[in-house]
Amino acid sequence: MDFDHRYFSFDDDDDDDDDRDKPREAVFMRHFPVPRLRTLHPSVKRACMKGFHTCIHEIALSIQNTPAFKEQKAGVSLNQMSKNQKEEELYAPFKTSLEQFQYRTTASYYMCYYTLQRIPELEHFSSECRGLSFTLRYKDKRLHDYRADDKEPYACALLSFCPDPCCGKMPNGGQVLSPGACRTSAENPCSKYGDGTCQVDFKQNQNFQPLMKNRLNFTCDCAAYRKSFVWNMRFRQCIDKDECYDGDYTCEENQVCRNTVGSYYCACRRGYASNQTLGCGCHKQEYHQVEDHFVDLPAPTEGVDVASKSQGEDLLDKFGDFLGLNTASPTTRSSIFTNILMAAIVVATI
Repeated sequence: MDFDHRYFSFDDDDDDDDDRDKPREAVFMRHFPVPRLRTLHPSVKRACMKGFHTCIHEIALSIQNTPAFKEQKAGVSLNQMSKNQKEEELYAPFKTSLEQFQYRTTASYYMCYYTLQRIPELEHFSSECRGLSFTLRYKDKRLHDYRADDKEPYACALLSFCPDPCCGKMPNGGQVLSPGACRTSAENPCSKYGDGTCQVDFKQNQNFQPLMKNRLNFTCDCAAYRKSFVWNMRFRQCIDKDECYDGDYTCEENQVCRNTVGSYYCACRRGYASNQTLGCGCHKQEYHQVEDHFVDLPAPTEGVDVASKSQGEDLLDKFGDFLGLNTASPTTRSSIFTNILMAAIVVATI
């Protein structure tokens, strides 16, 4: 399976002597085909929807019927394979190149999906992972991808079936020659965070449709970059971890969490306040009704000039005579004067 994808994903011809000093570029290392397949190959889809074992059986039968696989079994070198094949055999067992492409891409989708599901059978490939498809010819030397040594769980399966969002854009066709080569590469999206570690996040890659759209989630070493920072795939950078939103905080019953850059703090809920007398924590606030205190006002005549008072009463009597109110009762006159006074105040404020 890995031979089928890696060998046919190279763009240039292996027999071009002018390019012997240039590493071949494997586009498959970077991403799945763009745009994605609109229609999955029916045979692969039908088998792989039933389960992993049915899926791998279907794909294995197809690969075993390819002329390239048969020639490899016979010991034919990669350089000789394309020379030996006739034109009608290029797409066998498929009728057209389009069908071949559709089948292989659909198979890639499902095998990568099952890898990210961490199917036990894909955890280690042992010596079978160290094939020609993970060795690159460069200046008459063979450059070997160290991940093909299959020391880490699912390393070979990821290398065989999935695009590499971390190291796939590196030189040498995406081959990683040492553990530190990818971490220090400018093509690594995590190179400026922490020690540059970039890993595919298995837990965040459980859906098939985003996988087809090249939306592989990966994580960077944000904790080493800055305290309480985490990787965010939407912005593709390390951002402050919101402990309050994630529920990763410890506050008392009457407290609420407030996020800060790099940390958080606990504040009292509404209606609660800290009280040093009652001890640490937040305590319910008690409200006491404030009693009304009235100031004794001086008597109306106390401190008032009697002459001024008499002049005011005379003025009101004349105003009452003008309005014809002197015959009215004192209560009625008082109410009418009050209304007139209020109306005058309103007019004055307009």
